[in-house]
Amino acid sequence: MNIPLFTPRERPMRVAIMMSGSGTNAVKIIEYARAAIVTSYEVVILFSENPESNTEKIGQRYGLPTKVNDRKRFFRESGKKGYEARRLFDGSAADLFCKNGVDLVVLAGYNWFVTEAIHHNFPTLNVHPADLRPLDGNGERKYAGGIGHQPIMNAIIGGENFIHSTVHMVTEVPDGGGILMTSDAVAPVLPNGISLEMLIAEGNPGSIKRTAVKSQERLKEEGDWKIFPKTLELISRGRYTTDELGKIYLDGKLIPDGIEYGKVI
Repeated sequence: MNIPLFTPRERPMRVAIMMSGSGTNAVKIIEYARAAIVTSYEVVILFSENPESNTEKIGQRYGLPTKVNDRKRFFRESGKKGYEARRLFDGSAADLFCKNGVDLVVLAGYNWFVTEAIHHNFPTLNVHPADLRPLDGNGERKYAGGIGHQPIMNAIIGGENFIHSTVHMVTEVPDGGGILMTSDAVAPVLPNGISLEMLIAEGNPGSIKRTAVKSQERLKEEGDWKIFPKTLELISRGRYTTDELGKIYLDGKLIPDGIEYGKVI
């Protein structure tokens, strides 16, 4: 029997956003929800582990409650180390989310892996700046792992002519959960007069890194900012379900590789 990631109710789905930096993805998610004619989800709290993030600024701008819990300070004062400290930290966030009636958690540029204290208690989503569909020779996701521009850099080195971002379920395996949606194909931002083949053959790490950084900005605009809010909308309307094996379905149809943004009806 398939279980909805969220069962539609009389009220909108309540979303908590966990973020670490500038919060561009968070802003797009908030604005998408507020621009909807019929609101199906709403952001109810912003959380960050980084006191230098834009969390409080965004909260003030949109009238949302915020919580910034300095991770380094928490670890130091807890007297715990490693995974136990991480689990305690996430447990405090989970308690806060429960008090705010959160239905689902979104990692929007959250630069820290969350433990089961989060993803076992709430459906938890992340967006990865690379395509999680291709597999390597061992059957593992070829472009999983890494933060920032690194996954895009790996895709470029891997000879991918197009890049994609991926919304997926968060599990104990980093970037290993079920794929919900991928962006439409986005061309890397290559130097003038240079093809992808030439860039790879040249093998200049600096050129490849600059290309990856510029490509990441394009992918945010044409990928993350479209697929993250749209995925939340589909979940809030009860269209995504999962089975006991964690496989993902959309409108009752199995989607082992998610669905591309351009194919969403």
